[in-house]
Amino acid sequence: MKQLILFTENYNLFLDELEQIKGKVVEQLTDYAVIADIPEDLTPDSLRFATERPDFDIDDQTDSILRRTLVQKKGNDVSGAKSSHVNTFFIGVNASFARAYNKKIYLFFGRHYARLSEGSPYLDSGYPKPIAGNWKGLPKSFEAGIDAVFQHLSDEKIYIFKGDQYLRYSSIPKGVDPGYPKPIAGNWKGLPKSFEAGIDTVFQRQSDGKIYIFKGDQYVRMNTIEEGVEVGYPKSIALMWPGLPADFQSGIDAALMRKENGKIYFFKGTQYIRFTDVNKGVDEGYPKPIAINWFNQLKDVTFGLSKKPEPDSGGTRTSVAINSKGQVLEVHCSEVASKMWHRIGQTTQMDVKWEKSVHYDYGADPFISMNDQGTLVEVHKSQSSVSLWYHIGKLQNNLVSWGPSHEYDKGELPSVAINNEHWCVEVHGSQGSAKGLWYRLGKVDPRSDKIVWQFENSVRYGSGYRPRVAMNNQGVVVEIHTNESGNDNLWYTVGQLNTKEKKIDWGKAVWLSKGSTPTVALDDEGFVIETHNGVKSVKLWSSVGKVYVEKKQIEWANAKHFNDGAKPSVACALDGSIAIQTHESDVVENTIWYSTSLITERKKWMEHMYDHLKNKPLWQITIPGSHDAGAYKMSETRVPSKCRTLKFDKINIGKITRLFSETQFLTLGQQLNAGARFFDLRPTKHDGRFYAYHDNIGASFHDMLDDIQSFLRSTSRELIILKISTFCSFNEEQHREFSQLIQDKIGPYIRKPQGNPLTSTFDTLVQDGSNVIVWYDADFTPFPNAFYRGISIYDKYANKDDYEEMRKDQLEKLISNPGNAKQLFLLSWTLTFKDVWSIINKGIKITLHDISKAANGNLGQFLATAPKDKQINIVYVDFLEDARVTDCVITLNRNA
Repeated sequence: MKQLILFTENYNLFLDELEQIKGKVVEQLTDYAVIADIPEDLTPDSLRFATERPDFDIDDQTDSILRRTLVQKKGNDVSGAKSSHVNTFFIGVNASFARAYNKKIYLFFGRHYARLSEGSPYLDSGYPKPIAGNWKGLPKSFEAGIDAVFQHLSDEKIYIFKGDQYLRYSSIPKGVDPGYPKPIAGNWKGLPKSFEAGIDTVFQRQSDGKIYIFKGDQYVRMNTIEEGVEVGYPKSIALMWPGLPADFQSGIDAALMRKENGKIYFFKGTQYIRFTDVNKGVDEGYPKPIAINWFNQLKDVTFGLSKKPEPDSGGTRTSVAINSKGQVLEVHCSEVASKMWHRIGQTTQMDVKWEKSVHYDYGADPFISMNDQGTLVEVHKSQSSVSLWYHIGKLQNNLVSWGPSHEYDKGELPSVAINNEHWCVEVHGSQGSAKGLWYRLGKVDPRSDKIVWQFENSVRYGSGYRPRVAMNNQGVVVEIHTNESGNDNLWYTVGQLNTKEKKIDWGKAVWLSKGSTPTVALDDEGFVIETHNGVKSVKLWSSVGKVYVEKKQIEWANAKHFNDGAKPSVACALDGSIAIQTHESDVVENTIWYSTSLITERKKWMEHMYDHLKNKPLWQITIPGSHDAGAYKMSETRVPSKCRTLKFDKINIGKITRLFSETQFLTLGQQLNAGARFFDLRPTKHDGRFYAYHDNIGASFHDMLDDIQSFLRSTSRELIILKISTFCSFNEEQHREFSQLIQDKIGPYIRKPQGNPLTSTFDTLVQDGSNVIVWYDADFTPFPNAFYRGISIYDKYANKDDYEEMRKDQLEKLISNPGNAKQLFLLSWTLTFKDVWSIINKGIKITLHDISKAANGNLGQFLATAPKDKQINIVYVDFLEDARVTDCVITLNRNA
C-alpha cells in the first residue's frame, strides 16, 4: 500500500502514537503531520524512511489541496509553524517501453508516467504527467496504474497490461483500438495459467524480435503473438539471465529494450540493472539507483566553464586540495625542467583569490592533500628515478611551511589523502611495465614533519594504472584508476580504514565507465565526485555518487560534460560545502585552469535557504535569471521582420540565423531544476500554437508551462518570476487566448497582484507553497487581477561583443544604481553580436554560445569582487549551465 505523508521536521513527535493508528485513514490537524492510508506493516523505522523518501500516489486535486494546507495545532500559538514540506518521490518503475518513431522512453509509476528522450539524462518538458487524460480511451482501472507495456517492433502497436486484461493502441491520439480491453487468457497462446491472471513485465528483443513475458521468478518467450509460447517455457529467470542480483531473481518490476544502444534494462524496487550481452551477464557497476540515473535526484556539482588563476597560470601536472575553511592549495610542475610549485588560494564566494606560485622542490607528478587544520601531505616521484617522496607541510596565515622531503617507496604516479585525525592513505602504481596498484597507511606527525607508516612495505590491492585516492573522517576510502593499458576504462575501489588492525579493508574493483585520467574527491557524508577526460578526447566529464560502505560500492549518477581540457584534478571540503577542479588547457600548452562548485541540490535552493530568506523583502534577494529562456530547440523558421532583433534581410535562411539566436541549451524544466527563477519569455503565435521566439521560433509555451506546473507541484518554497514581454504581432484576441493558456496551465500557483511585490517578504510570497509571479508586460491583458502589469526593474544590457567592455558597462550601472525598494537591479551578463552580417559574409564559424563563454567563465570572479554595498537582484545569463549562476546567487544571498 502506498503511503501519503505530509510532514514537517517534527515527525519524530508522533512515532509513539503510530502503534495506535496503523491501518486507519486519519487526519491529524497538529503542527507535525497529516497521515493517510497507513500500511498495516508500517513501523517507526519505515516511517523515518517514508518521510525521507515519500511516494505520493494521489489525484491532482488532493495533491493541490495538500500542498497548500498549512498544518497547524488548533487553539495554540502557531507563529512558528511552517508550511508543510512535501516532496514527490517515486519509489520504483511499474512498467516501461521505448517508442520507435519518436525515440522516447516511457516510465510508468503509480498513476503517473515520465518520458525521456534517448541519450538525455533529463525528463522531457512537463513530465511526470498523470496517466489519466494523456492516454486516450484508457479504462479507469488502467488510469490508476498499469502492470506492463511494450511496443511491437513490426507494426509499432502498443500493448498495455493491467491485471488479467490488456489493450492495444494503433495510434495514441485516436485512442484504444476498438474491442479492447480483452482478457489475456485465450489471446496470448500458450501462456501458463498464472501468467493469464496478470504479468509483471514484457519486452520485445531487438536482436531476435522475440517477445519476453515475465511473471514472478519465471518467464516465457514468443516468436510471434499468433504462434504463442515456444516449447520449453516457462524458464527460471535466475538460470537464464546470468548475474542477476538475488532480489531480481525472484521477479522484476519492469523491463526495457533501448533502441538507441541495443541494451536491456531490468527494474526492481529502487534499482535497475543492464545487459549489453545477456550471455556475459549483468554489466559491470550494476545495479544502480533509478532515482539518480533516470530521474536526476541527487546533490550535484556544476563546475561550468573555467578560468585561469591570476597572477600566474603556468604549469602542468596540476593537483588541487581544499578544506572546510575554503583554503586551497594547488601544486604543479614547471613548463620545463622538473621544478615543482605550489599556489595558495582562498575561496571568495564562487571564485578563488590566488597568490603567486612558489617553487618548493624538484620532482615529477606532484599530488597534494590537505585537512581542515591546514596540514598538508604532498607526494611526488623523483625527476630522475622511480623513487617516491613526500613532504609534510602547514598552510597558515596564507603561507606554506614545508618540512624536508622523505623517500618512502618505489613506483610511479603517487596519490595521497589525509583526514582530520591525521590518518593518511597513499596509493601508487608499480614501476616499469608491471601494472600493480599498491597502498600505504600512515599517520602524520605534524611535529616531526613525518608520516608514521603502519607497516614496513606497501601492500598490493589491485591492478591498474594512474590511481587516485580520497578519504573522509569516517575512514571511508575511495580509489579510482584506469585499466592496465592506461586508458579507455575507469574502475573504482571502496575501502574502510581499520584502525584496530592498522590496514584498509578493500572491496573489489568495480567498473565505472569509459574514460581516461580520472580523479576523485569524497566528503564526510559519503558524497563522491569524480572527473575525467573522455577516451582520446579533450572533453572533461564529472559524475557524482553516494558510497555504500557495507557493499563496498558507489551509486553513481550519469556523467556530464562541463568543459574541455586535459588531466583534471578534483577536491572537495570534508564538510561537503564546496568543490574545486583544476586541469590543463587543451589549447594553450602549459596553462592551468580552475573552477569551483557548491555541493547542493539546486532544484530546491530557495527551500534550503528558507530560514535565511524568509524575512527579507524581494528587493533584498538575488535570484538567477535566464535571458530569452525559451530560445532553445530553435527551429529554422523566422518570425516576421518587425519582431526580429537581427535587423537585416540580406539572408533569410533560418538555419544560419538560428546560430545567433539560440540562448539556452537546457529546456525550461531543466533550467528550473538548475536553479533559475527569473525567466525572460517572448511569445509569438505560429501555426495555431504559442511559441517563444528570438528571431527564430523556439520552445512551445505549452511545453514550458507544463514544465513550470510540474516544478511547482514538486516543490514547496520556490518563487518564480515570469517576465512575458515583446509580444510579436499580438492582437486582443491573441492576448485573451494566450492569457487563458497561462491560467489553464499554472493558474492555481499564480500569486495575484497585492501591493508592491518588491517589499513583500519571501515568507509572504511562498506562504501557501511554491508560487509564480506573472509579469505580463503588455498594454492589454484580459486578467488584470491575476497578472502584474508592471514591475520596476533596471534592465539595460551593454550591447557589446567584447567581454571587458560589457563588464565595465555593467559595473558602472551597478555602482550608479541606488538599490532600494522602488526598483530591482538586473545584471545583464550577456554578450551580443555587433555585426552578424559581417560574420556570415566572411564565413566565420561562430555562435552565440561561443561568445558567451568569456562572460560565463568570469561571472564568479565579477560577483566576488563587486561592490558589497550594491544590491544585485537578478543575475541574467545565456547558457546558464556554463555560468554556475545558481551557485553564485546562493553565495551572494548567504553573504548579504
